[in-house]
Amino acid sequence: MEDPNGPKPNERPYAMQFTDSAISDSITYQPIGIANTPFLERHGVPRQPLTEGDRGETSGSITLLPSSPHLEGKVDVARNMLKDLDSFSHVVVLAHLHLNTGWNAQVVPPRLRHLDKEQGKKGLFATRAPHRPNSIGMSVLKIKSVDIEDYTIHFYH
Repeated sequence: MEDPNGPKPNERPYAMQFTDSAISDSITYQPIGIANTPFLERHGVPRQPLTEGDRGETSGSITLLPSSPHLEGKVDVARNMLKDLDSFSHVVVLAHLHLNTGWNAQVVPPRLRHLDKEQGKKGLFATRAPHRPNSIGMSVLKIKSVDIEDYTIHFYH
């Protein structure tokens, strides 16, 4: 039975409390790890690493930084974050794309570059283009091994 004094359907009073601040506040985040790969240029990174097996598997690693503001002095926290990860096949990684500069509302995806520039343009969010208003990228990486003592995830890219 519905509470007659409770919120009505489709009303979100709790969420509405944060609407104004969500628009005006900036969002900051601190790095908690660093990725190490053989790719020195962003243009050499495979677009779809999990589907490019015929090109060979490249290894890389991500090492948590116990000295980062979120983990500083919390060695056990860094190790606990990696606990049981080796029982999974893949890990989802969010990364700051620090080499990207600028973005456009419309882009020409690589597979459409043969078309006239205007004809090949797509809306930014309809593509996998890494140049976005916020330089945050997401990758799904195949786990090779996890070294809890060194705070490191080894992966295939």
